[in-house]
Amino acid sequence: MRAIGLLLTLMVLPALGQWGSSDRIVLVGDSAADRQVIGAIPLEGTDGATVESTRSRVVHRAPASGVNVLSASVSPPIAALQAGLQVDLIPSQTNTGPVTLSLNGTSPAQVLWRGTLPLDSGDLSPGIPVPLVYDGASFQWVGERAGACPPGFIPLSREVCIQALPNDSSTFWQAVLQCGDMDARLCTFSEWTAGCSMTGEFFSTVEGYEWVDHAANDQDKAKVLGLNSVTLVVSCDGGSHRIPSVEVRSRCCKTR
Repeated sequence: MRAIGLLLTLMVLPALGQWGSSDRIVLVGDSAADRQVIGAIPLEGTDGATVESTRSRVVHRAPASGVNVLSASVSPPIAALQAGLQVDLIPSQTNTGPVTLSLNGTSPAQVLWRGTLPLDSGDLSPGIPVPLVYDGASFQWVGERAGACPPGFIPLSREVCIQALPNDSSTFWQAVLQCGDMDARLCTFSEWTAGCSMTGEFFSTVEGYEWVDHAANDQDKAKVLGLNSVTLVVSCDGGSHRIPSVEVRSRCCKTR
């Protein structure tokens, strides 16, 4: 009798608790309508999150077009901007001033840094993702914001800038000192090959070997890149080694 009374009490009480289990839960109703949990919408700050609320926090990838007035589309499409919307913006061009963004035809919203600061020229680099969160009025740049590349340098990544044009021919040691005078460094093997492979402008400026800061697997020589060592054709991943006193061109890299 006591068990029946307890059962009746549970049947009339509203469901106030959270459903949790350390084991896998399988719904075995005959129809799809019987195999679902309904009414689990969080109303209070202490309520659990539903699948729908979790999905709403997905980070959307948004390739954009434009320089300062950007437009982009995300999938699935959005009808309106909601506070908390997260976007990885993929610029196609370097900005020259403050930036606005329109997603799927919504009204343009400013892209800001630290709450109120508009972007500066060169903050956006082609192909380098920028994490944004919509705060209800504007898109806020979250995480680290890299500085603009100095004149003569182009963005290689969020952290590194690389010289757009090579320096005149010099010895390896002169190349190291020349980069140091620019508060930069001789590019590493991976930085040089990445820059050559990523930007067509870079590749078109490669005319021969260039010094890089990388072990040459030789006791007395330094590493050079830019030519296939067999065919002597310009190549982004071809290279050889040279005595450091030989003069070839070089390129500097700089941390942003």
